[in-house]
Amino acid sequence: MSDDTVRDQETERREAERNAADRAYQEALTAVERALPTKLRRPTPIPLPDDLQLPTLNRFWAAREASAASGWRRLRTRLARHVRPLIQMLPWRQSAYNAALVDHLNRASAREHVARDATTRSLDGLHDDLGAILAFLTSLMGLLQQVLPYARDAKRLPESLAEGLSALGDDMRKRWESVSVRQQRLEAAQGRDQQAASELRAVIGLLQRSVAVVEREVERALAEAAPRTAAPKQRAESVGGRPDAGASSQAAEQAAAVSETARAQLAGSAVTASKYVGFEDAFRGSTEEIRERLSTYLALFAGASDVLDFGCGRGEFLDLLGERGISAQGVDINHEMVEVCRARGLHVAEGDGLAYLEGLPDGALGGLFASQVVEHLQPDQLLRLVSVAFHKLRPGATVALETINPACWYAFFESYLRDLTHVRPVHPDTLKYLLQASGFQQIEVRFLAPVAERDKLQAVQTAQEGHAGGPLVDLADTFNANVEKINRLVFTYLDYAAIAVRP
Repeated sequence: MSDDTVRDQETERREAERNAADRAYQEALTAVERALPTKLRRPTPIPLPDDLQLPTLNRFWAAREASAASGWRRLRTRLARHVRPLIQMLPWRQSAYNAALVDHLNRASAREHVARDATTRSLDGLHDDLGAILAFLTSLMGLLQQVLPYARDAKRLPESLAEGLSALGDDMRKRWESVSVRQQRLEAAQGRDQQAASELRAVIGLLQRSVAVVEREVERALAEAAPRTAAPKQRAESVGGRPDAGASSQAAEQAAAVSETARAQLAGSAVTASKYVGFEDAFRGSTEEIRERLSTYLALFAGASDVLDFGCGRGEFLDLLGERGISAQGVDINHEMVEVCRARGLHVAEGDGLAYLEGLPDGALGGLFASQVVEHLQPDQLLRLVSVAFHKLRPGATVALETINPACWYAFFESYLRDLTHVRPVHPDTLKYLLQASGFQQIEVRFLAPVAERDKLQAVQTAQEGHAGGPLVDLADTFNANVEKINRLVFTYLDYAAIAVRP
């Protein structure tokens, strides 16, 4: 069957449905029109009250009252002696009854007149209301006749509206997808720009720091090399009375070569140190972040003095101690970090921390703090640090050693392996044992920096209490138990601190 035949059949079907709907509408409209009343019949009012005998009753009652006054006196005089009680009683009762009856009839007649007037007014209002309703229905019929041409397509209206809304929705969806793609491109471009700007700032900062280091070290090397170049010249003048041009030139060249070698070595080591400062800025955190994190240790050293920050780095903890009036000093092997601390007026020594600690008198320190240091030490160096610290601390002084928590796999792979200067991770139990074996007491392992809940593995929902379990519920419980085990191994705390007191 061709498409034209199908379209013709569909057209005939729709035309038949339309004609049937028109006939049904016309029949309904005709039935409504026939049901409309053409005339309104006014209801019959309530008849007037029957007042025919009221004038007669009232007239006789008034005449009787007038004649009773004189006639009664004569009769009462004649019969006063024998029948006085009976004569007095009967006329009085009849008179009271007649008076009450006449009064009641008068009142009832008045009320019936009032009721009839009220009924007449109600009927007039009802007649007016029915006329208004009739006028409304007539207007409604005219409106329906006007709507008839539009009602013929009413069946098609929902389909047309649905098609129009669908087309509009498709257009809006396409526009939204286009806007979403543009937004994603814009966000990606912004992300790349921000990353590039961040990398550029890091490179510029490193270059500035390296240039400053090279300038400082070159000036120092030139100052140290100046006396060496002057010595050959003085020796030549003392021997011959005047300098030997050849010897002087050769000595100057040798001195220059030595000076260049020394400057290159010094500058190279200083630049390397400055690069590690940049590494700390990029991955360990800003100075403000480190200050906030290290402030939790201040309570351990409250009231202490002569605290040593072993491996003080950029000096954040020294700043915190100084702000609270706690005397402190630092030591660090990184020349550039020492220069950063000294530029802020901090008392920091440069060199090997263990050698510096061993050179102090016993009992010279009121506290020892080392943040992110012990993982940089060889095992024998760590043993020496804990042992020497015990002797250099005063009784009652506190030692706090913070390091990365290798028991948390996330911390091990995310933080520990990133730093090339790390030697080996130190397990919390190991560091606690070393402190205990060296004589420290009141040992506490304090875990820090918990992994955010959003970064952990998430459990699945299980059946509520009171509901019967099943294979899927058992599977979910097993899955959740495994998730909990993995979270305990992988996502716990990034750092920990071993804290102890010198007895």
